[in-house]
Amino acid sequence: FYRLPTGRKNQVTWQSLQKEGEEAFVGFFQTKAQASPGYDRLPVAGLEKNARYTVETRPQGLRIKGFGALIH
Repeated sequence: FYRLPTGRKNQVTWQSLQKEGEEAFVGFFQTKAQASPGYDRLPVAGLEKNARYTVETRPQGLRIKGFGALIH
């Protein structure tokens, strides 16, 4: 496992690299949402620099109760 810097305090990236270095599993985690933060960068390590890779994402859910009194 690698922990990779994201450049923002509220984000962290963890990566697991396949032994041959052809595939990686990368988790991008964010602790707090920000309004209009701009684009995110997904850092990776140990992969071929000039190769093409596919990035697959999964839907994210938000717990409405986490907003407390803001939601009526």
